[in-house]
Amino acid sequence: MVYKFLMMMKKLILSFFVLIFTGFYVQAQSFQLTWHDEILSDTVIFEGSADTLMVFNPVFKNLLSVDAKIKVVKNDISIVEGAESTFCWGVCFPPDVDSSGVVLVGAGTTTSPDYFTGDYYGVGHPGTSIVKYKFYNVDDVSQYIEVVVKYVAQPNAIDENILRGAQFSAIYPNPAHNYVNLDYTLVPEVKTASIRISNLLGAVVSETNLNVGSSSARINLDQLEGGVYFYSVIVNEERLNTKKLVIR
Repeated sequence: MVYKFLMMMKKLILSFFVLIFTGFYVQAQSFQLTWHDEILSDTVIFEGSADTLMVFNPVFKNLLSVDAKIKVVKNDISIVEGAESTFCWGVCFPPDVDSSGVVLVGAGTTTSPDYFTGDYYGVGHPGTSIVKYKFYNVDDVSQYIEVVVKYVAQPNAIDENILRGAQFSAIYPNPAHNYVNLDYTLVPEVKTASIRISNLLGAVVSETNLNVGSSSARINLDQLEGGVYFYSVIVNEERLNTKKLVIR
């Protein structure tokens, strides 16, 4: 009797975990978010200037074999005081609105670029704000996908007088394979300069210092997988600008 009871409990526990796994699998396979041709996971780090609008605009794809009525909910987990967080889902909403209307997304179809945007404006206030966006099917709330975005708003601290006479080209070739080049001119006011490469999650994967006595640099990309990255020019420990880099 004890043996039969233990075997029955084992089957029940196994069935329970199978159901849990199946639920997670269905959820994971319901929808997809893609940004700069990369499928997103649960967290994205977006770096920009506190004085400019930061636009997070992934495309949404319905992986189901049926149409889905999709609604978006914005959750401002942590917002820098004075900053603004808004979003658009077909239409745009003011900062005090956190839930969209319903949009019908066809089976297997992808929304057009900028159909959804998460818009963050630091209004001159540097710091990190955290916002979560959830896309769910109003007919079946177990079908959803969500992403957390950390908006890192950097202060504009580089004195233009320091940069007067300094020049930095765009890196090339772009798209790249094994390496990229950068042409530059430094001035005495520039104490340190480097090229920093980050992945879509904001993690730094490469940083190359620029030598004062040189006018060009070659950056080896052999250790990086193909995909979309961002590269930043760092001058005197401050970010000058950030642009996209594609590695094939």
